[in-house]
Amino acid sequence: MNTAARLSALLLAFAPFATPPAASATELPEVAVKTDLTFASRYVYRGQQLARASLQPSIDLSGGDGYLGLWGNLPTGAGGQKNELNFYAGYNLPAETLGRGWKLDLGARQYYFPQGYYTAGQNNSSTEGYLGFAGGTVGPGLTPTIYTAYDFTRQNYNVIASLGAFVPAEKLGFALRFDLHAGYTGIHRGSDYTYWGAGVGVPYRIAGNATLNLGAQYDSNDLKGARRNLVTWTAGLTVGF
Repeated sequence: MNTAARLSALLLAFAPFATPPAASATELPEVAVKTDLTFASRYVYRGQQLARASLQPSIDLSGGDGYLGLWGNLPTGAGGQKNELNFYAGYNLPAETLGRGWKLDLGARQYYFPQGYYTAGQNNSSTEGYLGFAGGTVGPGLTPTIYTAYDFTRQNYNVIASLGAFVPAEKLGFALRFDLHAGYTGIHRGSDYTYWGAGVGVPYRIAGNATLNLGAQYDSNDLKGARRNLVTWTAGLTVGF
């Protein structure tokens, strides 16, 4: 089965869970804009460290059930580290079959590496399609998600599941967010590996449309030769319009 056929079969398998929203020819969705600038002590992607201390700017536009955006990782140190840009777009379909609030998230991401890919000799760009279930809850403040992605250029695939928890602390003026996740990456003509991690974040609203985010993340993997037991510290500012 070729790549296109596999993707079609996967979409058909999820179709019973998704209910398309009613279309409107006259109403245009209101567009929301969110910008973020985060400093991370290291850049970890799917369990692997790809760069040391980095700035991670992003801008996200959403309207109705659709969204698009740009995210980047810009290392702040020397040593031949690579810049990375991700362009993405997606659409959320209601998946009420799974329960209230659940959505099927369908999208695509374009990776671009202006200074070349992390592995020498490979393309400096690639295209990935993804789909996942998100938005629902399984208990007070508990939100699970599961995503699968396939990179059509590098012929790699990834599956990741996570469980998030949100604990408000209104009297203290902030909240706590916790995350547990585990994933599996299949590498074309390479070594498949499993990865896992946990994180904690403290979002603190400093204005009506601005939030200061502090966090810490632990990641590890079973990939031979890769760094393990990685701890990342982050600090960022999110502003919405």
